[in-house]
Amino acid sequence: MASISWVCCAVLLYLALFIAPISILVPADGYLTVNSSTSSWTNREPVGDLLKAHAVIIFASRSSVDPDYGHACFCGFFCNQTCDSSRFATFFLNDDPRVLWSANPKNPISINATLKLNSERGLVLQDADGTIAWSTNISTKSVAALNLTDNCNLMLLDENNATIWQSFDHPSWPTDTLFYGQNLVPGQQLTSEGGLFSLSLTTQGLFAYINSNPPLCYWYYPQDFGFTISYVQFIEKGLTFFSARQTSFYELPLFIPSTSLLTQYTRLDPDGHMRVYDQDGQEVGDLFKNIDLCAFPTVCGNYGICTKNQCSCLGSINGTNYFQQIKDRQPDRGCSPVVPLSCEASKTHILLELQNITYFPLLDITIPVPTIKYTLSFIRTTVTVHYTISCFFLTNEVVGRDQEIGTSSSVVAECWADPIFQVEVQES
Repeated sequence: MASISWVCCAVLLYLALFIAPISILVPADGYLTVNSSTSSWTNREPVGDLLKAHAVIIFASRSSVDPDYGHACFCGFFCNQTCDSSRFATFFLNDDPRVLWSANPKNPISINATLKLNSERGLVLQDADGTIAWSTNISTKSVAALNLTDNCNLMLLDENNATIWQSFDHPSWPTDTLFYGQNLVPGQQLTSEGGLFSLSLTTQGLFAYINSNPPLCYWYYPQDFGFTISYVQFIEKGLTFFSARQTSFYELPLFIPSTSLLTQYTRLDPDGHMRVYDQDGQEVGDLFKNIDLCAFPTVCGNYGICTKNQCSCLGSINGTNYFQQIKDRQPDRGCSPVVPLSCEASKTHILLELQNITYFPLLDITIPVPTIKYTLSFIRTTVTVHYTISCFFLTNEVVGRDQEIGTSSSVVAECWADPIFQVEVQES
């Protein structure tokens, strides 16, 4: 009987996440009632040296005691190596432990903070000094149970097992992850780690941006279905669009192999790709799989030139090198000007005109690109006078795209502020 009660009660487990696997015992079925004997948990100080991270496991999903059901998700207090502060979070336990959702990403807690579960307010996270760091703030319905699914959706249920609150509806923005079954609604966006890329949904479609100044779109999927987009959900093998009537009307494929059955989440990665991962953190798909690598803004670094998926710097012109590799034998790290623009050297500035190249926002002329337009003759005059110009100019035709580039006023140059990402060589 003692062993049965141990399994059926929520237990407080302390786990230092080392490289070697550790066997643990967790509550069954990912389900905990408010009336259980354990409804308050305390964040304790880790013992010993930590190689990666530390977790105080409060709760686990069904798969923790039923491996055939799938991979388990855990929730509890999570901290990195120093453990100066912690978050209440959901996470997978693998070789590279990673927080998937956090209740208090911008308001971390200290040692001896507590998490309480009660019927009136749901979950309440209280720091050691008594301040409330976070709560579900349930006031209209009585909470009967807490549930954690294998795809890491933390749910508060009423006495009829109806959902009152769920973490999927309260993502810890900014976030880079969309879980299996989770929605992305207009006005929300995914932001890659480091903040360089974002994927946003509007009523006009799905857009991927690099967050330069101004932000520039490098991929989009327009809304041309004849319906108003209510949300996009990650289910089955793709991102599925839903209308205001909760009816699915299109699936955007994520190119997941048919053999991959345990897809868990899709993530906007730091290189701008939207990849799909299984519970082990292994990549199994990519929304942008069929996109030319040269269309990605950072594949060749700043000022790099991308030619048939190969990176290089601009070659010498009339015996003069204007750009050099930032890192030898690593052309994808980008290029830098041999002589940086400066006020002191303003009299030596020239307009370097390049042919048969394009910038990634112009790869699809239907994407609106926020630019400043000047005539080419104006640029040739101004660039040698105003030393503050540090833009990259691309010739683009506004009257007739097939007209030969020259000094005609119908030909314009489009200006982007630094940093300048790689450009692509155009086939003649």
